Amino acid sequence: MRDIQISRPVLIALVGAILLGGFLYMKSSSSSDVAPPPPTSLASSPTGATGASGGTGGTGASGPTMSAAEIRAQKAKEARKALIAAAKEKGYPLNVYEPLQDGKIVMIFFETPEGQDDQQVNQAVNEVKKDRGSSMVVIKEPVTNKSRYDGIAKAADITQTPGILIVYGDKADTWQGYIDGVALNGRVTRLTGTS
Repeated sequence: MRDIQISRPVLIALVGAILLGGFLYMKSSSSSDVAPPPPTSLASSPTGATGASGGTGGTGASGPTMSAAEIRAQKAKEARKALIAAAKEKGYPLNVYEPLQDGKIVMIFFETPEGQDDQQVNQAVNEVKKDRGSSMVVIKEPVTNKSRYDGIAKAADITQTPGILIVYGDKADTWQGYIDGVALNGRVTRLTGTS
């Protein structure tokens, strides 16, 4: 058998060609198996990251936008915060300030529930509320909670139970002791000018 002799430069060129071919083959097969990385988009970030326009979350032009329901909920929340701040500034509890802003009459009945006169006046308060309907809000409180209403003019006049504080707009009136439904309704009419 004859030995085939290949010159050294040809041998080096042949080995280099084989290596280069193998390298190119491996590179092309490995790149087709791996999916390319997804394009980076800050606009689709679920956390509301800053988009290209500089906006964030629901406010950026390229970020996610808020739905109409979310916008309404946010506005309602902001309005509620403003209402609470206004009530605090005036010194009124929110349960009094809010109906006054709606033009309603507020009657606060301070009672000692076990007192006989208190029970009878409670019936008179219920009669007036039934007669006035949705134009009046009635708040019934044990007299021990009277300090919650100290910011309202004339609240300090209540020193015993049954005690009633009627508030309408910027006007207030008080009554202490027994009163029937007709007389109580008359006091409301005189204060508010409504029958």
